[in-house]
Amino acid sequence: MTFLEENAIHYLISFFIGVILLYINSRIKKKGELDEINDNFKTIITQQEDLTAATESIKSELSKKSIEYQIKLKSFNEKKINAIDIVYKKLINLKQAAKKVSFNHEKVNRKTYLDCVDEFRFEHEINNLWIPKETSEIFEDVAIEIDQKTSPFVLIKDAEDLVKGNEAAYWLSMSDDKFKSIV
Repeated sequence: MTFLEENAIHYLISFFIGVILLYINSRIKKKGELDEINDNFKTIITQQEDLTAATESIKSELSKKSIEYQIKLKSFNEKKINAIDIVYKKLINLKQAAKKVSFNHEKVNRKTYLDCVDEFRFEHEINNLWIPKETSEIFEDVAIEIDQKTSPFVLIKDAEDLVKGNEAAYWLSMSDDKFKSIV
């Protein structure tokens, strides 16, 4: 072999070794990039799983709180309805007693009326916490109107008792509030 042939073979071998090394280098780079992408993908999947677990936990907690809130709201609404029902019934009793006093001024009817006024005030005060403000004001306005329309009949009979000299009947027929307002 001649020097030229030997050099050509060396160049060819060097060229093939260079190509092989270049190929190996590019494969190693590509493998490194793919490994990095896989690691990033695994990290993203782990983060996504953690995020999903946290979201589900929050969702579950919100659902639990929502159910608790609905139960409390239902209980509150039941108490509110019950309070309105009680006070409304006392208002109806007051209205019925007022009608009886208006048509028949007997002492029994006046006492019943004054007792109904006291019962209404008591129940309204106790249940006022559960009754919406607007409804409470309507109840009060109706009770005041009933009292304003009925009081003259009660007072007329009271005045008649005083004129007849029956002061005991007058003082016994008074409610505590009425008595306090005079004294």
